[in-house]
Order: sequence, then structure tokens, then C-alpha cells
Amino acid sequence: MGATSGNGELRPRHHDLGSGQISAAPSEKTHAGQQAATIPVRPLKDIVQEAGLKTITLMKLDIEGMEHSVLDTYFRDVSPMLYPQHLILERPVRRELRQALEHLLIASSLYRISGRTRTNVLLSRNPS
Repeated sequence: MGATSGNGELRPRHHDLGSGQISAAPSEKTHAGQQAATIPVRPLKDIVQEAGLKTITLMKLDIEGMEHSVLDTYFRDVSPMLYPQHLILERPVRRELRQALEHLLIASSLYRISGRTRTNVLLSRNPS
């Protein structure tokens, strides 16, 4: 997923094969030995519409650093009827990504934190 349709680049993060980072555009910077894969990227809105969803009770996203840009675009482009009642998100490692997500979801009063695990945060939608 991405904010727009196109191609992105998936790169493994450090030496952890289970972790990676997606960037919306190919990057000139790659670390020695890192192999990047070009992948198709689509907006969440398109995926939800294609699936024919009318409401979303729970959405789990783990999209390797793209959560903020994907959700920001999604919330601007869809009716509040398609806002998930609950979100499970991988907590961003980078502080600026964490702050951006908190601003978008929590400071806006759209969601509240209702649980945490070691690597995830569970958010529940506030009543409108």
C-alpha cells in the first residue's frame, strides 16, 4: 500500500529478514549487500473499494513505514463510514513517523490507545 498508485521499493532493514522498509520511489541510497525489490503500490481506498467493504470493524496494518502516508490519504479520501472501528498498527521505530501517526490518529481525537504489545498499538475509534 502507498498514498498513490505506482511502484515502490522494498528494502530489508539491517540484518532482520522479517523487517523492511517501503519507499514510494526508488532510492539512490542502498547499503552494501542490500537487495531492493520493486513492488506495486496501491492506495488503501482502492483495495477497500475493490473488496466491496461498507464498514470496517478491525484493520491490522504492517506496511513497513508507510502507515502514516497511507492512512492520511485514506482518511481524506473516504467517508467516515469506512474508518475502521479498531486499528492495530506496528509502532514505528523512527520518532518522526511515530509522532506523525500520533498526530493523525490520537491528537486529532479520531482514535484513542486501547492497548499495546511489545511492537503493536491497538487504537479504538472515539465516538463522533
